[in-house]
Amino acid sequence: MTIKVVNPVSLSRLGVDVTQAALSAMAATDTAVKFANTGIQALVFLNTSGGSINVTPQLQRTVESQAPTALAALVVPTGKTWLIGPFNPADFNDAAGNCSVLIPGAVTLFVAVVQLIAIPPGQPYT
Repeated sequence: MTIKVVNPVSLSRLGVDVTQAALSAMAATDTAVKFANTGIQALVFLNTSGGSINVTPQLQRTVESQAPTALAALVVPTGKTWLIGPFNPADFNDAAGNCSVLIPGAVTLFVAVVQLIAIPPGQPYT
């Protein structure tokens, strides 16, 4: 069982390719996706398996010294490209600033992380 680390790509007015060829394939042994999270990222999942796939974002925040309970799994329908996020860093980041989302192993799933870019007011977009 392994964790797939995915580097974010910036979303701009030029767009981002989210076709299967542009996404990273999950290995059969991958059981989670991990990415650096600043709160402006979202996951793109493409499910090419024969059925729906459940993915579960991992809460990291403790409340009154109590560990969080698991979130309900989110469903990525078969044959669909699904966007999930953003994730509040205070709730979802581990000590290293990463967010993790659990996935079942041995599924046919492709993934990317997209992030918005900030353009200060009055600045030209380049």
